[in-house]
Amino acid sequence: MTTRREFLKAAGITAGLTVSGAILSSCSNNALPPVVVGTDGILPNGYRFFALKRSSETLPNGGSIQQLRPDACIDASGRIIYGVVDKSDRIGMYAMRVDLNGANPTVISEERLVVTGDYLDGRRVIELNSYDINRSGHYAVVVKVETEIMVNTTDESGNFTGKQAPMHMQALYGDFGLGLKKVLSENMTNAQGHEFAGMFGDVALHDDGNLIIAANYYHNSGEGLRDVRQGVFTLNSRNSSKTELVMSSGAPIAASTAAPSISRFGLLSLHDGGEFVVQANLNPSPLSLQSASEGAMETALLRGNLNTVGEQRLSSGAAANMRIEASSIQSGLRVMSTRASGTSFFGPRLGPSRSFAHVLNNGETHTLLINNRQVLKSGGRSPTGAVIAGITSPQLATDGVSFVTVSTNKGIELIATNGQQSRTILRSGDFLVNDSRPIGPYFSLGYTTTHSDDDGRLVFIVGHDANSQSLVIGIPV
Repeated sequence: MTTRREFLKAAGITAGLTVSGAILSSCSNNALPPVVVGTDGILPNGYRFFALKRSSETLPNGGSIQQLRPDACIDASGRIIYGVVDKSDRIGMYAMRVDLNGANPTVISEERLVVTGDYLDGRRVIELNSYDINRSGHYAVVVKVETEIMVNTTDESGNFTGKQAPMHMQALYGDFGLGLKKVLSENMTNAQGHEFAGMFGDVALHDDGNLIIAANYYHNSGEGLRDVRQGVFTLNSRNSSKTELVMSSGAPIAASTAAPSISRFGLLSLHDGGEFVVQANLNPSPLSLQSASEGAMETALLRGNLNTVGEQRLSSGAAANMRIEASSIQSGLRVMSTRASGTSFFGPRLGPSRSFAHVLNNGETHTLLINNRQVLKSGGRSPTGAVIAGITSPQLATDGVSFVTVSTNKGIELIATNGQQSRTILRSGDFLVNDSRPIGPYFSLGYTTTHSDDDGRLVFIVGHDANSQSLVIGIPV
């Protein structure tokens, strides 16, 4: 399954959760009068970009920053959550309150949310993974904790040492206004009888409190046997005890016996009314075994609604009320999946008014599609005239303006688009309003579903050089 890091690597942008670096941002002079294009949104005259936190500054708990992680996000009240690896190699989530009413944004306060080494329910946190935030500032995060169960340790030759060490367990914790509480964990069983087997993947949390997450679970295969499958589960923050399986690996994507089946799930996105989209890798169908033997990978983007798609429909052999989305660039028609060698779909995102964006990678070119309409393509020109080499996961904002970063023959550009008109608002070599260092080699956009707020303000991480980063907010003018 393609990971976020692989998305960026494929686009020629070297940003990762554990790789030092940052992202572009500045005051670009590429400003044009706003143009209304249907109901797709109005492109602002331009943006002003400010550093809110620098990697040289201290953390709320007094620690020093080694690296700003690329998963910064913002809620509707101006609260920003950002991730850090400190110089003690601890991974942490922190929040800041920002006053956005003045001429320049001002950080009012900062707080520590959770850091590896902390204890949740008496268990020590040793890893923080994917998380998501909604407009209300609620968040859900996948963690790994130590358990009270011990395991015998061995030396490098495999011999028992006579010592014991705690085992590890993955879990999903959420803060829905009452503090960080455990929602799901390994060995828990939902009301449908599905026991979680760990390996929690991507998580998406929407404003209505609905949440979806990819997670491994034990599937009863008959005669007392069971295997491990991956499922997409949903729950609501107001009733976390009711966790339901939406779809599962092993299920076919159509009723036909020749249809491929789901093997793994990747990036998730959730929006109004239970609308969701899931990136999936597929097991080869009988009709494509030959192409599979030649190294082909089948992928699909699965769109549906939490109110109409469920396990029973999928287990019957037909993905009822599920749309299999993958655009054909030539015809604009929806096709079930892709079977061409090296072709994949990544970065699916949902936005207002059922807007939908993703990137098509056919092994040679990347194409950004919004509502199945081609917007940008590698080999083509960026708004500044540079040749596009790669495209990363998009960010769909609530005001109809979307953001995406592209690598070009001249560096990296951050582009704002309404689906028909695009404008570069940041690029390599630009400067932040309040920082004299030029922006360096990459941007970190697309790591969460909420990089932007209702007013089109955008938060992300920028790199100035190999050892210097800033947490940045872009404000439309």
